[in-house]
Amino acid sequence: MAVSTSTESLSLGTISSMDSNSSSDGSSGVGGSSSLMSEGTSMWDELLEMDESSAYGEVAEDPEQEVVKAHGQKDSIMFLVDCSPVMFVENASGEVPFDNAIKCAIATLTDKIISNENDLVGVCLYGTRNKHEDGSFEGVYLLQGLEPPDAQKILQLEALLSTRDFESSFGGSFEGEFPFAEALWAMSSIFTGHAVAKAGTKRVFLFTNEDNPNAEQEGMRERSITRGRDLAQVHISIELFCMNKPGDHQFDPSLFYEQIIAVDEDEDSGERLVLGVAAKFEELQARVRRKEFKKRALGRIPLRIGTELEVGLRIYNLQQRASKGSYVLLDNQHNQPVRSSTRWLCERTGTVLAPSQIARTYPLGGVDLEFTTEEMASIKAIDQPGLQLMGFKPRAALKPYHNVRHASFVYPDDTTVLGSSQAFGALLEKMLELDQIGVGRLTPRRNQAPRMVALLPQRETADDDGTQLFPPGWHVIYLPFADDIRTLELPPSVPFDAEDVKTAKAMIKKLRIRFDSSRFEDPALQRHYANLQALALDRDDVEEVPDHTLPDLDGMAKYAELMQAFNRRVFGSDEPPQSAAATVGSKRRTPGASSTLVTGAASKRTKVDAGDIDWEKMSAAQVQKQTIPVLKEFLRSRKIRFDSGARKAALVELALQTLNL
Repeated sequence: MAVSTSTESLSLGTISSMDSNSSSDGSSGVGGSSSLMSEGTSMWDELLEMDESSAYGEVAEDPEQEVVKAHGQKDSIMFLVDCSPVMFVENASGEVPFDNAIKCAIATLTDKIISNENDLVGVCLYGTRNKHEDGSFEGVYLLQGLEPPDAQKILQLEALLSTRDFESSFGGSFEGEFPFAEALWAMSSIFTGHAVAKAGTKRVFLFTNEDNPNAEQEGMRERSITRGRDLAQVHISIELFCMNKPGDHQFDPSLFYEQIIAVDEDEDSGERLVLGVAAKFEELQARVRRKEFKKRALGRIPLRIGTELEVGLRIYNLQQRASKGSYVLLDNQHNQPVRSSTRWLCERTGTVLAPSQIARTYPLGGVDLEFTTEEMASIKAIDQPGLQLMGFKPRAALKPYHNVRHASFVYPDDTTVLGSSQAFGALLEKMLELDQIGVGRLTPRRNQAPRMVALLPQRETADDDGTQLFPPGWHVIYLPFADDIRTLELPPSVPFDAEDVKTAKAMIKKLRIRFDSSRFEDPALQRHYANLQALALDRDDVEEVPDHTLPDLDGMAKYAELMQAFNRRVFGSDEPPQSAAATVGSKRRTPGASSTLVTGAASKRTKVDAGDIDWEKMSAAQVQKQTIPVLKEFLRSRKIRFDSGARKAALVELALQTLNL
């Protein structure tokens, strides 16, 4: 089980560069002193007065809690699954497309229960012989309505996969050619119901391997295209998850679906729609999970260039630490969530005070000076919210140690200032061409202190299929303050020769792995989710969660000879000294594991007699390679006093002084 609690990727549109001083629709400039500037400025006041959940900025008490839900509204997702006969035929991977679609619905329900339990998820089948109880649409069966996810929905879908009673439950596939417009009409009817009319985002996840429905029926195709455009007008978006048919046929979205799928306003690039085809369930599930978590901007801020030019920006959080959900207080009698409220009472009378009856004062000269709420807000405000571009520096000036916290990402926003994409695109291309970074002053909110940031440009990249891998924009890197950077005093390094380096390189080369952070999940967090899932589904057995962060001891044992050779060169024996092994493995050690799993040697170390070593013929480098027990035994034989807990460097220094080296 792998539960995702944050956005895995950010896919944004292509930014068009500005060819001249005029925007694409003929309006002059971006921002500036024109009427557009005044409109944009007043719009910022409105945008920056949004609800705290939709504005940008970290929570000062807990910087990790940055999960922001746009405007606090619900997300509604309807799974629309094709039930034509070809969906039940195994593909080249030996998987059934219909089963893969239902598995994706189960995974989404599981994720939503943990991450966003108030969101709405439903499952609808089209192309079935039976129709739903209301009988409104031929060949459309509403399996699960748009409701908050719960355990019963998951159990129902799992039963559908295990029993495979599609024929008896839904009558099999639709006889004849199913009019695809009926499915889209059903989606419009479901989303316009009273229960989901106020949902924040309305999306249809369409699963099919038929790339050209109603190919021979021109009237049906026209009605389907009309229904698709009607959905876009009422802000119901369609996300297509396409799969290939058995054989060599490749799904081609240009035949039909490009005409009904509208690109989201955040992703509108003006380019040809590119849709990836999932060949296996893992690929399909990964695509669903990327779309499942809606790409919501943390806030909208203006980019100020000079004193007269403003560009609209949206700021995103590309990386988010996954954490356990916060607990909810419940009433001990009704087991319902408890809502807390704060009321201010008069100290003398005990009556509840209204906000207009509360004053903020400051004693000065024996008089209490009263401040209004607006005056208090202006006192706390250090700078106007926004990103002020201060200048540019060579890219080499940005060092790795400047990255003291995770960066944000900014992307132009044409909805606040017209022409922002063109102006931002021109600046981005020039920075990439000159290999420059920007330096700016970022003030996320009025009551937050400004931060100096570095603006690292990123060019858009895509894979061979044209799917965007990295969006164009700026990485906002929060620069450290002067006292955040310290000079560490490291102990002197032990001298080494070329043979030592060669031995270390041979060992490291064999022990290297291809690291990808997405392949390593937090085992404690996954065990927590597995326990929650078993509790919600009333299961006795908890799904086993593998810990991929543990070292591969079996794989490392294959190169035991290389590690023993390194230990002999550095420590003088086949194993590292006891002090070094305890230091390295004290924090994380598998119960019952010992060094024999790594080196293949016995856990009991062989005692080395310092008297067998001709110390008088040893060089300083050879003395430094001796182990701590050998050095201690040598010093005892020479009756040299030393601290029993002394480090190797101190013992080496005493030995060199004794030998006059």
